[in-house]
Amino acid sequence: MPYAGATAFGKDPQTYRRYLVNHDFGHAHGNSHEACPAEGQRAPVMMRQTKCVETCVPNPWPYPPRETSTPVGPSRQLCS
Repeated sequence: MPYAGATAFGKDPQTYRRYLVNHDFGHAHGNSHEACPAEGQRAPVMMRQTKCVETCVPNPWPYPPRETSTPVGPSRQLCS
């Protein structure tokens, strides 16, 4: 398995790595975790996306802001 636990990103380790760097960089700058804003929206980069993104769409980038972003890909199922 190329990257354990990154189920939200499927078979895309490069995008998962982008998320991981941006997420941890956010922590280094004092940002806390965020929740999924709404079904079908891009997940905030500060949302824990390693195992699940609830009904959000996985997103490795802090920008564009959620208000102007266009979701890409299918929504995910609720985490168990």
